[in-house]
Amino acid sequence: INPEEIEARFRLAVHLDRQATSSLTELRKSKASAAARAFAEGSAKKCSLPGGSEEEKNGSTFRGEAQGKIDTANTEGEGETPFLESAALRMLDEAEELYGSAKAGRSVLYGDTHLDTLACMQRLAELQERRGKIEDAVGNFRLLIEKFDEELGREHPSTLEACMQAAMILREE
Repeated sequence: INPEEIEARFRLAVHLDRQATSSLTELRKSKASAAARAFAEGSAKKCSLPGGSEEEKNGSTFRGEAQGKIDTANTEGEGETPFLESAALRMLDEAEELYGSAKAGRSVLYGDTHLDTLACMQRLAELQERRGKIEDAVGNFRLLIEKFDEELGREHPSTLEACMQAAMILREE
């Protein structure tokens, strides 16, 4: 086992994880922003209506128009957004694989309770949680808590943080 290769895998996983997460966050923000703009345009249009049919007065026409604008905004740039989103998801797949590989390599090189191995395990669990792989994430957090407890003690901040992360995931379920 080559230690430089293991560390390179870990660094690449961190880079891919950060890049993909940032890209997905920006895509979601731009979708939400476009939907908000469409809704605001519809609200302004409703406010400028002096009267009209009974349907227009009670706002049902407006709601239909606003929903149409939101739907349009959500699919705006449809050719580019799915491509960027799928590219970011592929990067997360690769990051997850690299974290797993680096964790296995560090485990062999340094042992299961070495802090570098545990850091890798924590990043893997966090990524799994963000991707919705709850069972895998909780399993890794439980193992991480055991290892932190064994190596650092029950009251150590790293142990407590791993406990808190696991609890937050379970609470949301």
